[in-house]
This record gives sequence, C-alpha cells and structure tokens, in this order.
Amino acid sequence: MFFSLIAVLIGSTVGLRCWVCDEQTEIECFINGYEMDCPSKQDTCFYTQRQRLGETYHVKQGCQQEKACRSQWERNVHPAGIRFSTCRPKTDYNNVRMTESFCTQCCDTEACGYLWTPKSIAEWTVDTKIQPRTKFTFSIN
Repeated sequence: MFFSLIAVLIGSTVGLRCWVCDEQTEIECFINGYEMDCPSKQDTCFYTQRQRLGETYHVKQGCQQEKACRSQWERNVHPAGIRFSTCRPKTDYNNVRMTESFCTQCCDTEACGYLWTPKSIAEWTVDTKIQPRTKFTFSIN
C-alpha cells in the first residue's frame, strides 16, 4: 500500500506551466491567453511571432518538446547571414526585401512567455538555457 501511494504521488507531480495563446497580436495574447500545465513530454515553453513588413500578425505561445523548440530557435539567425535567417524583426532590419519574419524563443520557467514582447534580434537570440530571463518586458509599440 505504501509503495502504491508513493507511485501515485510521483506520477501526479505537476510539470512546467506555460502561457498559451494563438492570436494576431501581443495584446490579444495577454487578454485571451491562459496558463496551462504542460503534458509530461513537453518540457519547454515556446513563444513565436510572425511579422509581415514589420507588423506583427501572429503570436503563439504554449508547451513544446525542448528539442523541437530549440531546433526552431536555432533558425532565428543563420550562420550564413540574415538572408537565410528566419527572424528578421523590423527594429533590426528595415530592408524592404525582407518582408517576412518568423521568430522563436524557448524558456523553461513558469509562464516565462507571459508579458514578454521582444522587439530586437538580441532578445530572440538569447539562449535561455545559459542566461534565463528573469525580467519580463511589456510595451505596446
């Protein structure tokens, strides 16, 4: 009986909680999003943002497997240069030929994407495994 109780307690431990949303803007994400317990195999929170001509048109956050998130995050900046990179926020690259931007960030602390509004390539390229974000930023620009 004692070992059964321990097995139940260990099996019911709560994992990571992530902010979840799938919206057009950061504001809608804050208003309509919610915190969720991640399934056991999804051990990372992700934050993605799509821009067209410098304007954000899609923000998505949720739970994901770390390997999948890191794979997307590594595409933010390509070693061969910005032309091959997926993350090209308007604040850093005002070249009109680079009309699309898809940026990803991963983190593994409770609801770590909530109220985070990255604006520069520097914020998208921080490796949160090495340098966790402890401060959240919010701006409506």
